[in-house]
Amino acid sequence: MALLTPCQLTDFDRDVINLLHSRPRLPILPIHDASLFGSLMATILSVGLLRSDVVDLSPLAIGLPAEIACQLQRIRTIDQIAYLSTAARRMLVLKCGAGSGLYYSQGRGVFRINGSRSAAQKTLAFVQSRIAQREPWIIQRYVNATYPVDVYAPWSPHTFERIDAHARFMVYATFDQSGSPQMIGGLGNFGRDWKVSGKSAQVDEGGHLTGTAFNDMRFYQHS
Repeated sequence: MALLTPCQLTDFDRDVINLLHSRPRLPILPIHDASLFGSLMATILSVGLLRSDVVDLSPLAIGLPAEIACQLQRIRTIDQIAYLSTAARRMLVLKCGAGSGLYYSQGRGVFRINGSRSAAQKTLAFVQSRIAQREPWIIQRYVNATYPVDVYAPWSPHTFERIDAHARFMVYATFDQSGSPQMIGGLGNFGRDWKVSGKSAQVDEGGHLTGTAFNDMRFYQHS
């Protein structure tokens, strides 16, 4: 689902936001403010910008159990994230927010910190080193949702296999001359791996098809 909204929210926009808060697993990509500080991005996507000075994880706490939510709300620095409980760290994903460079694509700049505390500290130290080079990094909720998808291998287009696939939904948009957002199109990635990056199709040791499938998406804009 893509939410396109002007600067002033309508009653419809507020109803959609309330729906998303009540169903946090609903796939949503808001298109409002292109910056990482976009108000709707923080409100709907449950995402925070990792900063070298002060970190605010309260947007990620929405809808989580009270104990985990309280832990996230107390975080003020990147270093403190490593001292969250394992259950709390399991809910988090670190992502490179750059549009170029070594870590912006193919899942290279996407990390979970659900292992040991020492492993989490190493990952966070790496992210801090990238931030020190003025590379933007964000932190999001990890959503372990899958969708039943029929796929086939490129070398055998008539043999389908149904898999439970993770998904990544991307929406592309621009602004017209009046400043209103207009959708260009969208793409959905489906794959067995939770990162769902652009891996080529192949067969694993168990004989199962792996890799990433790309599906065009169609949209309409609510007026």
